[in-house]
Amino acid sequence: MNLSVQFTGEGTCSVVWLVRDDPYACRDRFFAESRAGKTVNVREMVTWEVDYLRLLFPHARWSWVDDPDKLAVLTPDVVVFNSNTFTLNEDTFRDWAPRILVYLSDEWGRTPHLHGHMTNISLVLRQYHHSHYVRATNVRQIPLGFMNTIFDDPLTIPDFPLATDRRYRWCFVGIMTRERVEAVRAFASWGPCFRDPCPPHELARAYQDSVFTLCPRGNVVMDCIRNYEATLCGAIPVVAGCSKREFQESFAYVDVPPWVHARTWQRARMICEDLEKTGALNELQRACLEWWRKEIAAVRDAIADVLESPPGARSPATVSAAPMGAVLRWKVASLMRREERLYIRNIKTLFSSMRRVLKQR
Repeated sequence: MNLSVQFTGEGTCSVVWLVRDDPYACRDRFFAESRAGKTVNVREMVTWEVDYLRLLFPHARWSWVDDPDKLAVLTPDVVVFNSNTFTLNEDTFRDWAPRILVYLSDEWGRTPHLHGHMTNISLVLRQYHHSHYVRATNVRQIPLGFMNTIFDDPLTIPDFPLATDRRYRWCFVGIMTRERVEAVRAFASWGPCFRDPCPPHELARAYQDSVFTLCPRGNVVMDCIRNYEATLCGAIPVVAGCSKREFQESFAYVDVPPWVHARTWQRARMICEDLEKTGALNELQRACLEWWRKEIAAVRDAIADVLESPPGARSPATVSAAPMGAVLRWKVASLMRREERLYIRNIKTLFSSMRRVLKQR
């Protein structure tokens, strides 16, 4: 059985990751190589949330297993599960269940009935809210968090300068996509401040130097880890390219963050310009950070409430159906994404065929 070394802490609860490889050794190896200036790729980490969960569970005994069948042998208080790696079903926790399940990833929203298999777990902490999922009383949305190694110590996030004392008006760091090109173009008149992907600790410095950070859509939804990392570095996240309903539904069961939001990137730039003119930058910066602190405190209170209660003291969770409108919107959006992928695939096939024909001439 694969087990990790224990992190520092009082060890008041046991946390086990269900993951393919040692997430702690992987994180430490990435930290050492990136700080030494070596070329690194965040995709090489088996999971991005080791540091973030250390913030949520600061006093825990940490280990990991690579097979769901090994969980019942350890009977940990908390299981951390990444939906990109394993699949949970109605049999996973039939005979035994942790007190808390941390359900990571699931950005694509492909398991709408999943919550119905978790009713015997006291608390389910999950990233991403999906309106088309069945509703369960034991499920709580958590902020997406931040990337491993972005800070030297996730429990002591460094101070940062006020928004009005920063070098750059804006920044964007990341691989370009069609929507991201649109975002960068909207702010290009403010002067250049774009960077190619870089190690997390260099990313933090870019955010700490910037007043605003552009936060386009992730793979599917508008909620993206970039938003939270920018917030923690004192940069004001700017979110656009989505409707007000989509933005608010992303935080249906938590307070909506005070980030800049607009339907278009041009409108977002105008809002940012107004914030500069009215002298509201430092106030909004403080509001964003206070939102983060409040949400993290609420999550940690919910964790403590479960762990400090006697086992079995809570009644099984109840579930209810998702709103039909939300289910229909998700199905339509899924079909549109599938058609777009097929279109792109067909275009790539066409160009490949054209290149072959030209080579034969």
